[in-house]
Amino acid sequence: MAQARAFYASGRLQQAGALLEGVLRNEPRNAEATQLLGAILFQLGKPVEGRELVERAIAVDPRNGPAWNSLGLIQHLSGDNERALEAFAKATEVAPRLGEAWMNRGFVLQALGRQEDSIPIFEKALAIGFRHPNVPFFLGNAYAALGRHEEAIAQFDRSLALFRDHADAWNNRGNSLLALERTEEAAESLDRAIDLMRTEAGDDVAKRVDLVRALQSQGRWREAIEAADVPDPGLRFLQALATPVVFESAGEAEEALEHLRVGIERLRKEKPHLDDPMRQVGLTAFQLPYFGISERPIQEALAQLYLECAPSLRFEASHSPTKNRPKLGVMSAMLKKHSVSMIFGGLIERLDPERFELVYLQIGASDPDSERLSRRADRHVVLPSSLARAREEVARQELDILFVPEVGADPLAYYLTFSRFAPIQCTTWGHPLTTGSPTMDYFLSSRHLDREDGQTEYTEKLVRLPSLTAFYARPLPPPEWPRSEFGLPEDRRLYGCLQTAYKFHPSFDRLLAEILERDALGSLVLVEPDRPHLKKLLVERWRRDHAIIAERAIWLKRMPLDRFLRILQLCDALLVPTQFGAGRSALDSLGVGAPLVTLEGPYLKSRITSAAYREIGLLDLIATTEEEYIELALRLANDSEWQAAMRSEVAGRSEDLFESEKAVREFNEFFASLTERL
Repeated sequence: MAQARAFYASGRLQQAGALLEGVLRNEPRNAEATQLLGAILFQLGKPVEGRELVERAIAVDPRNGPAWNSLGLIQHLSGDNERALEAFAKATEVAPRLGEAWMNRGFVLQALGRQEDSIPIFEKALAIGFRHPNVPFFLGNAYAALGRHEEAIAQFDRSLALFRDHADAWNNRGNSLLALERTEEAAESLDRAIDLMRTEAGDDVAKRVDLVRALQSQGRWREAIEAADVPDPGLRFLQALATPVVFESAGEAEEALEHLRVGIERLRKEKPHLDDPMRQVGLTAFQLPYFGISERPIQEALAQLYLECAPSLRFEASHSPTKNRPKLGVMSAMLKKHSVSMIFGGLIERLDPERFELVYLQIGASDPDSERLSRRADRHVVLPSSLARAREEVARQELDILFVPEVGADPLAYYLTFSRFAPIQCTTWGHPLTTGSPTMDYFLSSRHLDREDGQTEYTEKLVRLPSLTAFYARPLPPPEWPRSEFGLPEDRRLYGCLQTAYKFHPSFDRLLAEILERDALGSLVLVEPDRPHLKKLLVERWRRDHAIIAERAIWLKRMPLDRFLRILQLCDALLVPTQFGAGRSALDSLGVGAPLVTLEGPYLKSRITSAAYREIGLLDLIATTEEEYIELALRLANDSEWQAAMRSEVAGRSEDLFESEKAVREFNEFFASLTERL
């Protein structure tokens, strides 16, 4: 037994199994040998035999904690987390000092989205002296998911004290530091994670996939392309999908688009087979809307590519539609503290309970927003992270309608939309681009968000409702802090563009530069990106191509909402980026009486602010050309009387934008009209 344990611990499963079979020939009721052999057989791809042996070990000795722990692992890996949780709970009951069982129990609670419940379980593992780096690591993940980032960092540090080369701990520590706006420390932590992933990658495909995803998430797209240059199907996809987060130049934007187009075409010729695109790729074309182009050709080609290379995506669930009270499934990873929740959550919560049975299919961790929606839903399901198991779970709900508020922001949601779970499936502008998927039937928009001929931009049928498809709470008026509170100059005209770094397309630079060149007292107010290297890319681009932007920029640290709202009010003119406009921040601005200048472009992503203006009948600040945009910005900042009039107009007219019962009625009527087609 001692030698078998040693072989098992070192990964020599075949040798361990042979020894255990010998033990059981002599001692057929040896519960430890039975349990361990069952665990080995499961790992060697014999799940039925493995489970039977583990269950036999429990029958021989019901107080065998390791056997209950093994059963929990088998059930977790088989996709049954509820039963896994029961098994781990039994393991900790009969063997309260079995630290591994406490750790596994906490991990499965996290997999079920129960972050708060997992915390005391991990703390128990620590209290009994179980020294495994993943215990504080998982505990840190729980705190981070709940927004308790100081506590999360303390646990990640505790994990790193046990295992200094824990790449995931360095990575998640960096993300928590970003959330606390400790950007320099975050950069060091994230760079350390990348270095460790690079060292570990070697010939390990899974670790190389993690490395490429991490590089892409940090905007290091050229390094991601190089790291993915391995003859593996998933890595070939990752290589093709690598794109910049912030463009170094207009030329790089064109280069990246060409790389994406060529990569997709190359893969369509090669047709590499994907067994599990979530595990092998796990990346969407999230950055595509920020290129300022029509995304449909690329999204459609990418969707067709996935369907050719990953046949498992063509899943179809079958059931008879429910006529009287149809089951409406809402699937999302963003109905938490996120702009998607702030814009669409109120509509979903106000779906008529007499007309629809609401099934909330949650992806990822819980927070107060997701918990509020779960209480409103008739049924709440936290989907497993495995694509196959998530697919089975969604199919089990027997939905009549599936609604996904954002497609393209989360990989699991994106891959699931290739399946047919309901007779009718639809999406909206939580991430403003078409899915390209032939199984998504409708794209819900509004008459002001999309052009009359906007159907050309969608593979789904475009539905343009009369009012803005949003239910947004009006922000509370902030304290009347003076400019000095923020270190802003009193003798300058402030042009605010308080947007994320990746909205600053190189084509927008010329407009910013011309505004500043024509206003000698003009300064540009910006928010520091959460990753320092993104600011560096922007500043270097501006210094090279439009030095006046870099010279006149005033960078502010990320800030709480009330301070952000006051900054919006203190700016003389707010500027909406022209390629990818403003959504939530535009509603916040209008909610506190701060007017914005916007250029109404051809695509939804650039029309959200103008749609809000058209909703309230205020057209004075909507430009139709770049020159008009510049003129409006200069007038708003320099003509104090007109600026005051615009502030008054915004304050007086904007009421209809917030908590719109009209939008709620239209939202309900849209889904009611779909039920007639079941």
